[in-house]
Amino acid sequence: TEIKNLPPNLAVFDLWLIADCSDLRHTGLSEQLLAARNIILNYLVNLDHHASNNFFADLNLVDANASSACELVYNFYQANHLNISPAIARGLLTGILSDTDHFLNAGTSGDSLAVAAELLKQGIDITRIAKLFKKNNLAKIKLAGKIFSRLKINSRYNIAFTYLRQKDLNGLALETEALDALA
Repeated sequence: TEIKNLPPNLAVFDLWLIADCSDLRHTGLSEQLLAARNIILNYLVNLDHHASNNFFADLNLVDANASSACELVYNFYQANHLNISPAIARGLLTGILSDTDHFLNAGTSGDSLAVAAELLKQGIDITRIAKLFKKNNLAKIKLAGKIFSRLKINSRYNIAFTYLRQKDLNGLALETEALDALA
């Protein structure tokens, strides 16, 4: 089978959410997004924590004091009184751990630690998540090799991409969270 790099028809969407990206050009789709906006009235939301953000959207939810986009998503859930399931909590905590380098870099704040504490109340095992980042077992190394062997660079859009197939995962005995740690 061949994977084709076809540009998506962005004009069919009413809302676009660009997360953890300080500049629309970093999406690799800025030309298509801007062209689609000329065809149909739609709304662009920018959710980011980078101080370099250039506020490119209709609605910019940018907080350079946040540790990660995941912390902002948590705050969005809280502000709108939305339930955070254990699966969502695990994903958010994984993102916060990743962006703060396990609470060791300058992005770590009292707020990020408080958010992590609240997420842990969902019964999430933080050591299990942390081990996913640190443990390089043979299955993860093989999977990373597969990911990098398929890495392509699109110089026109200044973006790199790769892919996995379900059959790449078969027989590797990896937990779902291990894939998050590879991202």
